[in-house]
Amino acid sequence: MNILAGSLLLVVVLSVCTDALEVEERKGDSIIGRKCKKGRDCSKPENYCCKARGPGQQGECAERPLFHQPCSSNSDQKGDIYYKGCPCRQPRDYMCHYYSVNDDLGQCITR
Repeated sequence: MNILAGSLLLVVVLSVCTDALEVEERKGDSIIGRKCKKGRDCSKPENYCCKARGPGQQGECAERPLFHQPCSSNSDQKGDIYYKGCPCRQPRDYMCHYYSVNDDLGQCITR
């Protein structure tokens, strides 16, 4: 009986710990706002980009936009840091459209 009770207690403790880890992961995205120099510094380049206010400035990881969200395709020559915004998250489906030549940010629209 003691072995069964001990096994049951172990299962309950493991279940509680697993649930706590899942909640902690969902609580906040630690990638957003992280300092970066390249898109690869942001962990998942398909979902995040390294965004800076302008050339020569420190970048921060930001989430790539989806449909109808503000975007930017302006980057350094290597494409490591984007200025003022990120490119659209799904480049095969969306593109960053600028309504005026002077706009800093565009909007993700369907291709």
